[in-house]
Amino acid sequence: MDTGEARTLRDRSEPAHGRVQRGIRAVSSLVTVLAACTSFTTVGPTSDAGVDCEGLRCPAGQVCVQGACIPGDPCAGVACEEAQICSSGRCVDRDADEDGDGYGAALDCDDQDPEVVQDSQFPCSSPCGDGSRTCRDGTWTDCDAPSDCTCSPGEKREELCGRCGVAVRQCDGGGEWSEPEGCEDEQGDCSPGSVGEQTCGNCGTRSRSCSDDCRWNGWEDCEGEHGCEPGSVESRPCGLCGSQTRTCTDDCEWTSWSACGGEGVCAAGTVQTQACGNCEAGSQSRTCANDCSWGAWGSCSGAGVCDPGDWGDWGCWDGECGHRVCRDDCSWGGCVSSGPC
Repeated sequence: MDTGEARTLRDRSEPAHGRVQRGIRAVSSLVTVLAACTSFTTVGPTSDAGVDCEGLRCPAGQVCVQGACIPGDPCAGVACEEAQICSSGRCVDRDADEDGDGYGAALDCDDQDPEVVQDSQFPCSSPCGDGSRTCRDGTWTDCDAPSDCTCSPGEKREELCGRCGVAVRQCDGGGEWSEPEGCEDEQGDCSPGSVGEQTCGNCGTRSRSCSDDCRWNGWEDCEGEHGCEPGSVESRPCGLCGSQTRTCTDDCEWTSWSACGGEGVCAAGTVQTQACGNCEAGSQSRTCANDCSWGAWGSCSGAGVCDPGDWGDWGCWDGECGHRVCRDDCSWGGCVSSGPC
């Protein structure tokens, strides 16, 4: 494939022909420079990525180590059950489609990137030139870059590497390019083609891509928001002037409503009556206030005039003293003589 046609599928900005070629050289140089370091020749999911790798997604066939994307397989050393397959260092169902691109994990070379599907191509290189790899049934094919590295003994060339650093490669006495001497003068913030991600809003995500000059492009819009804002609290009235709450979890989902708390003793506006006074023939009432507490009892009305059995003096008439007795219905009986006054 002509190197001018090779493109990094993660780069949403679709750079011009020259920028694509430069991105390819940067990726290829990084591969060849770090392949010479024995500690980086195989990088599996247990590698110490460091804090700089948080939220960073590397191009195909690479993993993040200390903030830089280097050659490696995140599924190296991961053994999954028969019904599962390793995807980005994790065992998932073979039919899982985490990026929603219509291809299950068993057929998708990167199930975290919807732009990578069957037959997607990705640039690669060897010390001798540029080439590409193709996604076939969930696996990237070998790089088809040329392997003939003949050159003139003593000749030197510079290659981009790492975060826009420079590596020097020298032609040995046998007329072949030697391994680069090391990546120096890295001035960038990221590796070309890598993608940074972070959460945003209500459990959404946003991403930014690393440009060919090793600088982060601006953040894209926040996508995938749903539910509520983590940590927010919602309340509502319940019962007798009580309230209940629910809290938004870190997953942007509401918890169940809490039990109703802080309730009063009555329903606002309710009126309660009770018997009162002599013979409990009277009545009095009280009303439940707006805070669901009872007001004071009102005055007693309609009660009897006396307590059964009570005596009351009636005074003296015709020389006789009189009295009266309260009847069982709490009313006074007739006057009864008590003797001479």
